[in-house]
Amino acid sequence: DYMSPGSIASSSWTAIQSVRGNNQTDISSSDNEIRHRFITNINYRLELGKSAALQFSLFGQAQNQGRFSYTYSGDMNGDGVTFNDLMYVPRNQSEMNFSALAASGGAPAATVQEQRDAFEAFINQDDYLKTMRGKVTARNGVLQPFITRFDFSTQLELFRNIGKNRHTIQLRVDIFNIGNLINPSYGVSNFVNQFNPLASAGVDANGVPLFRMNRANNSINYATYRKGTGFGDVWQAQFGIRYIF
Repeated sequence: DYMSPGSIASSSWTAIQSVRGNNQTDISSSDNEIRHRFITNINYRLELGKSAALQFSLFGQAQNQGRFSYTYSGDMNGDGVTFNDLMYVPRNQSEMNFSALAASGGAPAATVQEQRDAFEAFINQDDYLKTMRGKVTARNGVLQPFITRFDFSTQLELFRNIGKNRHTIQLRVDIFNIGNLINPSYGVSNFVNQFNPLASAGVDANGVPLFRMNRANNSINYATYRKGTGFGDVWQAQFGIRYIF
């Protein structure tokens, strides 16, 4: 689409990532296009005589984590909207026009060459950016990696007819993101370190734009992603008991 609208016209317009301004957008992948998604659900129930049953369930989902755009921080095209201008990927270091980066908030200063080296390394480790040398990145051009998670549950039912009613006790165990229980690296999401690797720093004596690298965790040396540390990134278990009569 040309834009993925939000709840109101103003935010819908300012949220678009563009090159020539938000009145001249290009067609590209929509905000919600995740490309691939696989879902599986397996259930098995085993009767244990006439008074008990055991059930197992496994639910799995694998999908791309979403899309995002690489933009500058600042207003490169002068349309009055910041942080929405799509980033150009230099062909090589000769096209990287940096200004010295001052120390800030405990982060050390960085020279022009240190920033060139850091940005070159950042491009080379990014599967999308290294294919875009000499081009402007697309809106939602980055398709994030796959994440696969499985949830497992087992349930024991004990039942007996008392009079006209059937009484059942259910004992249940649910394990969410069970792959992470098996291996700590499984089922862990990826978070983007920096959507805006470059900040506008004015122009040089020849009118060529100048940039400074934006830091992530007080460093200019970082990868595209870091591993998630939320509750959803680790396995969890819950135990339940239910009486039905």
